Amino acid sequence: MLPVEPSYKIASEVATLRLLRQRTSLPVPEVFAYDCTTKNELGFEWIIMEKIPGVCLGDVWRDLSLERKTNVVERLGQFTKELRRKCRFDAIGSLYQHAELSEADLKVAVATGDNDFVIGPIVNSFIFAGKRKPLIRRDRGPYQSDREYLLALMKVELEDKKLLLKQNSGKYDKSNGLAAMK
Repeated sequence: MLPVEPSYKIASEVATLRLLRQRTSLPVPEVFAYDCTTKNELGFEWIIMEKIPGVCLGDVWRDLSLERKTNVVERLGQFTKELRRKCRFDAIGSLYQHAELSEADLKVAVATGDNDFVIGPIVNSFIFAGKRKPLIRRDRGPYQSDREYLLALMKVELEDKKLLLKQNSGKYDKSNGLAAMK
């Protein structure tokens, strides 16, 4: 699978991990090295990070006692409360280290109160998922409100459906009355 929005996804993941390590007590791995481009020996983006000890909660949840489940849920609640207190931003988008964005992206980026980090264009799988969505011109923010963000998502969905109709126009399956899919 080819990378979606080369450089943005890895750059945002690295920035998010680094900001969380700086501002919170969440168990977040340290990033040792990364490359947000495909211009390397591997031919794709990569991150090398610390392995956090533990197990996947989904693998053990059914076997946990009610007391242990309660402890996990309480701890997750504490993390959520800490995130809301220490990681609030004035825009909706993806987090980046200032140095990772182009001048054009920095012109629309929103400050975070930390000179090292900004909110820039969003990398959201909903905007890119599917065969047609990468073909659609889309507003990737950052957005100043929930309304702006939701409108951008709706526009992508609308354009996706228009493209689907255009691709399937004239192709009709009489057996079920539906437009035939490629």
